[in-house]
Amino acid sequence: MGSQQENNNPGRVSEQESSFIREDNLSTLETELLHPFSQKIDQFSAREIVELMNQVDADVIRAVGDQVDEIAAAIEVIKDRFHQGGRLIYVGAGTSGRLGVLDAAECPPTFSTAPEMVRAVIAGGSQALVQAVEGVEDRPEQGAFDLGQLAISQTDVVVGIASSGRTPYCIGAIKKARDCGAYTIGLVCNRSTLLERHVDCLIAPITGPEVIAGSTRLKAGTATKMVLNMLTTGAMVRSGKTYGNLMVDLKPTNSKLWTRACRMIASLSPLSFQQSAELITRSNGEVKTALVSGMASVSLEEARISLQSVQGHVHEALSNLHSKRASDNKEAIFCPEGALSDCVLGVDGGATSTVALLVNPQGEVMGRGESGPSNPSAVGFSNAQNGMLAAIEQCFQLTAKRPQAGVAGLCIGMAGAGRQEEQRRLHDWAVERGLARWINVVSDVAILLAAYPSQNNPTIPLYRESRWGMAVVAGTGSIVVGKSRLGEEVRAGGWGPVLGDEGSGYWIVVEAVRAVLEHQDGHRRPTILSKILCRKLDLRKPEDLIRWVSSSAGNRHEIAALVPEVQMAADQGDTVATAIFRNAAKLLYGQVECVAHRIGSSEGPIPLAVSGGILQHCQSVRTRFLEQLAESEFDFQVRMVSDPAIGAVQLAFEHLLNH
Repeated sequence: MGSQQENNNPGRVSEQESSFIREDNLSTLETELLHPFSQKIDQFSAREIVELMNQVDADVIRAVGDQVDEIAAAIEVIKDRFHQGGRLIYVGAGTSGRLGVLDAAECPPTFSTAPEMVRAVIAGGSQALVQAVEGVEDRPEQGAFDLGQLAISQTDVVVGIASSGRTPYCIGAIKKARDCGAYTIGLVCNRSTLLERHVDCLIAPITGPEVIAGSTRLKAGTATKMVLNMLTTGAMVRSGKTYGNLMVDLKPTNSKLWTRACRMIASLSPLSFQQSAELITRSNGEVKTALVSGMASVSLEEARISLQSVQGHVHEALSNLHSKRASDNKEAIFCPEGALSDCVLGVDGGATSTVALLVNPQGEVMGRGESGPSNPSAVGFSNAQNGMLAAIEQCFQLTAKRPQAGVAGLCIGMAGAGRQEEQRRLHDWAVERGLARWINVVSDVAILLAAYPSQNNPTIPLYRESRWGMAVVAGTGSIVVGKSRLGEEVRAGGWGPVLGDEGSGYWIVVEAVRAVLEHQDGHRRPTILSKILCRKLDLRKPEDLIRWVSSSAGNRHEIAALVPEVQMAADQGDTVATAIFRNAAKLLYGQVECVAHRIGSSEGPIPLAVSGGILQHCQSVRTRFLEQLAESEFDFQVRMVSDPAIGAVQLAFEHLLNH
């Protein structure tokens, strides 16, 4: 930060300084105009003031959005200068200067940059951060002097921040930067300003009048902060400081950062936390190098060279390593022992467990692996990926008795990956891992429909005619989907624990807890659920169930795991528990009936695949559910699908045939 130069007459404005002030008229600036909605703000209540400020702040998003092209262009220049060893330097006075200091100060902890990589110069120096320093912003030669202390060169980028676009201190600094050959950017919130005459790139979000005339710490300040965030974040991401949205270029200089680095590598690679820690130690603290080494299964030196060749971008380094491995040793990857080049993998990933099947072209299961949950919505994408890798590794090493290798095709049927963006993310990850030549990702329900005709068959057919029918899943969550003969897909339920999942394990337990609490309030019949649930969870009183459910809200599986306790109460004749199970079956059937009406059934029985822990293992729900199906106006051809991964295998073969 700059410090004020000694001056014999610090309060006097020179002729040169006066020319800066006279050159544009303050009264014409948008930020100085009177806002039409706030002219009587001194008569507003506190709530009215807040509502007005919130309303006019919407102008900020629009104003910044109008400058996306200019901001993006600036980011590219900053990124290029970083690669040349240059710096990003902010210059400003007052609020503008403080915002520059704030953004610069946050770069080292966020992106592990050296302190000198992003710098800030503020009129009045450090004192101006906490206290107004009068008169310093009117001194252009002071701005030039302060910036000159940083030995500016042609590899640097200097951003002059001035909402008014006329601050003499800022203009003096910018002119000095241009004289030194630096690339200059102006960040203003007004049109036709003096500053834009002296910069190479102008970013001008026009935020309009402030609710308090001229108080540019408001909308103009918010817009400035947004633009600065974009400049540094965009330039750092483009410089390879992240992998996805993870800060992979950190330096593990304390226990918190060390733990974060180890967890990050463990979540993205097959390595354990301890193995990740050992790898970081051997890499001399180079987290990105350790990450690439762990993810690509290469030496640290190979990882380091690969990163250097792509200027530190992890994604490109991994892609190059996988491509090199495939081209240099294709048979070793795809044909170990001459047996896997035409095999496929099918993965069924759920909220409770993950199953992987390795199947040869004859439909024979060569390997099977199981691991923990891999529903991205429940455990996050990193843990979901780890769950899949663990199941696939077990599939090869423990049951197929051969080294893990890429195969011809892979289909992942994943709960919590029903939207295209989620499927694309899993697909790209599988490609990076080199798991197969052809990969497709579908929802868990899609593999149920595919598994329906294959149950109880000794082998799995390579392909089949276009399928139609319905599938109902009731496990931790619940959903019913259907596909008509014309290919139209419909669904009912599956909206998650807040809006739906009726009849699921989660829903059953929450209903049981609700019944206990309603009994405590005197609104419901007595039930032994209170005693059973409190004993299971080691709680002192029923009211403690509220705290337990709230603390476990992010872990639906933990809540759904209490279904056996509800079943225990029903088995002992508890009418409340029995009613909950009866209602669960009724709600599930209601969703099935809704979908059946929509897909039509005029041409014979409707194939119905049934799966999920509740419908397979909870006798109280399954019996009532099947009874309602038997009494339905529709003719359902029901089959329990105990191994949906077979459907994933089926779709993997079909995907290969279509490509």
